[in-house]
Amino acid sequence: KEYRNYYLLNLLDGGRQQIFFSFGLWVLVEHYKLGVPLISGVLLAVTTLNMTVGPWIGRQIDQRGVRRILEVANVGYIVALLGYGFADNEAIAVVCYVIYSFIFPLSYIGSSTYLRQIAPPEELAPSLAMGVTMQHVAAIVVPLAAGYVLNFVGYQIPFIIACFFAASTFLVTRRLS
Repeated sequence: KEYRNYYLLNLLDGGRQQIFFSFGLWVLVEHYKLGVPLISGVLLAVTTLNMTVGPWIGRQIDQRGVRRILEVANVGYIVALLGYGFADNEAIAVVCYVIYSFIFPLSYIGSSTYLRQIAPPEELAPSLAMGVTMQHVAAIVVPLAAGYVLNFVGYQIPFIIACFFAASTFLVTRRLS
């Protein structure tokens, strides 16, 4: 019960993550017709960016606090997901993909740091494991439902659903101490 905010963060993050990672590249390939060389370049750029900014992310969490970083990350998710879902320009879609992928590690690092701040050491491992389990539950249910919706309404709807998850996560983040 005392870790409910941590578990909510993981459940909501899992839903948002799975929508983006299930349909993000699909949109770049199917809707924008980007080929293997460009997709590979985007993925290499994202990986390089994330490897080089890891220490900076850690310093930001230490300096600004978990709550503030998670709030900013979720606002960034909303902007990137809306841009990704509704921009009808492949350059903007690629930039939104990179932005989302850049801020993606903040959620896991931030929520894990929050748990470390509130949980005694003996409860840390089982609580982290439960958080991952919550993400996996979302990973199974959300893409199936979003994929079903995608077939009938369009690729934009799953990204709106992901925005709902990010907005809900922002509200949960506001409750963190």
